[in-house]
Amino acid sequence: MKNVLFTLIIVLSFNFIDSQNYDFGKVSKAELQEKFHSKDSSASAAILYRNENISFSYVSGEGFVQQREVHERIKVYDKDGFDWATKKVYLYKGTGQKENLIGLKGFSYNLVNGKIEKDKLKSDGKFKEDNNEFTKISSFTLPNVKVGTVIEYKYKVVSPRYSLDDIIFQFSIPINKLDIKIATPEYYIYNKQYNFQATYLPKLNETYEQTRNPFDYKINIISFNEENVPALKEEAYSGNINNYRSKMAMELTAVLNNRKMIEKSFSATWEEVSKTIYKSTNFGG
Repeated sequence: MKNVLFTLIIVLSFNFIDSQNYDFGKVSKAELQEKFHSKDSSASAAILYRNENISFSYVSGEGFVQQREVHERIKVYDKDGFDWATKKVYLYKGTGQKENLIGLKGFSYNLVNGKIEKDKLKSDGKFKEDNNEFTKISSFTLPNVKVGTVIEYKYKVVSPRYSLDDIIFQFSIPINKLDIKIATPEYYIYNKQYNFQATYLPKLNETYEQTRNPFDYKINIISFNEENVPALKEEAYSGNINNYRSKMAMELTAVLNNRKMIEKSFSATWEEVSKTIYKSTNFGG
């Protein structure tokens, strides 16, 4: 009987995940009623859904422009989870290039007398600050966050850069569902590198598609579709926790011209790296 009940609970939990509506704004009563995470009862919060979509669009006169869209839904289980109601987005601003955050929307959802009430992210919850000469920080804090609140936000970062930030698969809280898609034009060649010190490695799917808008070229697509990603938790004497975080670096190695020949190579030997460092005005002082 215990085995039957256990199996039934597992089946129901998977059905619940499958039946979830992850469209923005479609938060359910079941998500708000949840008192603790089904697979990690110690979690102070959980990422119910994270979608990250990176793509490049061609703009006449500018070339390829990178767009990174993020949609995240988070459940807060206790007061330690309140920190997840604040998000910092680092934006590059150096060498004549500037990244911008656009389309920011956010809501806090609470269950009040059996009804779902939501509070909108307003201008007094949005902040900007300079981080250093190369980056600025655009941050926001969702309003009216309590124990049991579900928060949700989405935004887009538009960037003239073809370099990509590390793709993060794991955080200090569990993730119920993770969808990541990276679509890059064939003219940019990247070297993909997992962090093999991580104990959790997601499955990578690679495909491509052809586009003729505004001209004929191939788009290389990498995607990850994961469920039940475990939290990365600090342990005594483990050192820097980021050394064990599941992530993937996409290092730009070359840019091709319209004849698919190398126009610029970014691969470097350690000797070349050393020369670059010694020539830097920021090195030495």
